[in-house]
Amino acid sequence: MYLITKGEQYLKLQGERYYTMAPVFVYQTVTPMVFGGLTRIPSLISRWHEGGRFNLARFLVLVVPGILILLQPILSLFLGSRFLLPLSMQTLFAYGIAVWTGAAFVDCIKGNDIR
Repeated sequence: MYLITKGEQYLKLQGERYYTMAPVFVYQTVTPMVFGGLTRIPSLISRWHEGGRFNLARFLVLVVPGILILLQPILSLFLGSRFLLPLSMQTLFAYGIAVWTGAAFVDCIKGNDIR
């Protein structure tokens, strides 16, 4: 946790120095996704010996919309467009959506039985 907050503080200082907050947005999006993925690693290990493959339907229904919601502020920043969702909603739900998206992505791995 200490390294996560130190990394975010460093990126904020760099953003103030070089007048860009894009690395901070990327860091704030990716870190909770990695945390969500790490929470599902034990279940992935337990089903690793079973026959399975990547569950594409689950990926398209659960993970892709989550990624699009999370990337919306970053894409708006790079493309110079307006936010589709209010910024207060983005900050309020972003961590929950990111953790959920990371966990759903790991659940897609070895998700289908090979028959």
